[in-house]
Amino acid sequence: MSSLTIAMMLVIIFFGGAANLTNIDASDDMSFEIPIIYNGLSPSTAYNPSTNVSLVPYAGYMDALMKLKMRRRGHMYSLDTAIGTPWSRVTVSLDTGSDLTWVQCEPCSKCFDKILSSTFDPDFSTTYKTMNCEYQQCRAFYGTTTIGCAWKDERICQFKQEYMDDSFAQGDLSEDYFQFQGTNGTRKRSDSPLKFGCAHDTKGHFSPQDDGIMGMGRGKLSFITQLNISRFSHCLSMSGKSSYLSFGDAAKLEGESVGLIQNKKFPSLYYVNLLSIFILDCEDLHALDIPSKTFAIDDNGHGGFLLDTGTPFTRLHTSAYDELCRMLSEVLLLSHISTVRSIHRQSYEYCFDASLEDVEHISVVFTIDLVDVEITDRQLFYEEVDIANNPIVCLAIFKAGSSDPTTSILGGFTMSDHNIGYDLRRQIVTFNPTTC
Repeated sequence: MSSLTIAMMLVIIFFGGAANLTNIDASDDMSFEIPIIYNGLSPSTAYNPSTNVSLVPYAGYMDALMKLKMRRRGHMYSLDTAIGTPWSRVTVSLDTGSDLTWVQCEPCSKCFDKILSSTFDPDFSTTYKTMNCEYQQCRAFYGTTTIGCAWKDERICQFKQEYMDDSFAQGDLSEDYFQFQGTNGTRKRSDSPLKFGCAHDTKGHFSPQDDGIMGMGRGKLSFITQLNISRFSHCLSMSGKSSYLSFGDAAKLEGESVGLIQNKKFPSLYYVNLLSIFILDCEDLHALDIPSKTFAIDDNGHGGFLLDTGTPFTRLHTSAYDELCRMLSEVLLLSHISTVRSIHRQSYEYCFDASLEDVEHISVVFTIDLVDVEITDRQLFYEEVDIANNPIVCLAIFKAGSSDPTTSILGGFTMSDHNIGYDLRRQIVTFNPTTC
């Protein structure tokens, strides 16, 4: 049996036939919910600040957003979709820190290895189309994606993303129909073709479970902008059994709200106003000594506090991280818990001679626009072993990398067990602690 036949059987099993298929009509009254897959990524294997990635613009367009990103050894949260006619199933990482959705495409002789799934072959889709260089949005820089015709094929509009550790994704700017399987068994197809990147050449530290990345930013080429989605929410579970991504009327805008703030250099991304950080030890609240402008955005777009599901683990401005570690050590020492070195012996890991049960009374509170967002022990620590192979716990918050020491990011692991809603018309984000 051919690989194509097997791939088509998987699509039929997963997405079914034509029954219960409705169109996503790019209207504000759409309502849809998609299950999210948890990839079970470990902090110690997902983060290496010595090799922070950077999206380097191909023709020197501007300093790039991906200085904010960690080395990609995989994302924590993904979702299944299907592209083309007939449908081909693909799995993409959920990323609120980028705009353009892209997947690996055939022919793809220089692509990262994947587990199980086949690579999308545009030759088998009768509705697939590449964008030519006359396309009005070609030859530009959109949010986090460089688009142009200068480096490969003068007839086809290209996209390219390049990282500091020589990782990259590049290929054709294309369009085709997308289909999604809902949490209730219903399926939705885009009413019109969506723009996406068909990557024929990729290299680097991408998740082997995934075919690419779904960009959920606010740029012109993002998934939500193309579908005219003004509200969405996600609830990420560390067990993965009940994680979901909701759109339109299905979006859960629950809990307290904070305002989105604008970064003029990166206007498509989700920044909020982080004012202060506290450590909560049972009923005792310990304020970190952090200057008031630590989390401000400067004129070059650096700094600020960014919500990014595509970054697995939270990272803080260098001075804020150092103060967090100092205060956390003092607080835990009161419980006779001392710091230790993990088996990985990495300088970025801050670990303690304790179990998760020993630190369950500790949480960190981020005060965002006077709203307190509490990060509890299960989102704050992860289990590890020390150099003698004894069980310990390590802090699941890391220091911002040397390429951009002032930008702070709230990552996917820290967002878990919070329903986070985005209302783009009202320019607000809501936070609600819950069991997803």
